[in-house]
Amino acid sequence: MIRREDLPTCPVVAVYGDLDFSNVASFDGALSTLAAEPVVIVSLEHATFIDSTVLSALLRRYREHAGAVVVVLPGHSSLGRIFDVTGLRGILGVTPDMTRAAQLAAAQRSFAGASVTGDGVVPGKSPSP
Repeated sequence: MIRREDLPTCPVVAVYGDLDFSNVASFDGALSTLAAEPVVIVSLEHATFIDSTVLSALLRRYREHAGAVVVVLPGHSSLGRIFDVTGLRGILGVTPDMTRAAQLAAAQRSFAGASVTGDGVVPGKSPSP
């Protein structure tokens, strides 16, 4: 199931349960409706399974909107392996909790068009002390 659970400053697309090729269209649709948003948080906190079609949808959002996607993926989540094996943890803004995601989203808004990685580093910008 896909639900919108927006923060006051940023839209959030939350995934519940399994998300794969059989139902990824609803996820892709949710991301598409947010095309005008400078940054979107995707919460996988309650997701139990994702496949490559979900990764494709995330990468499409990333490419089409200059990296403007932050993924919430708790450290204890078994989904972390797919982000590690594919190398997407280092490409997408992946963070373990919504608080950090909101911070990364705010940074993304500040650096319009720049990509924010999961460690909060904006390529081309020096990290803050």
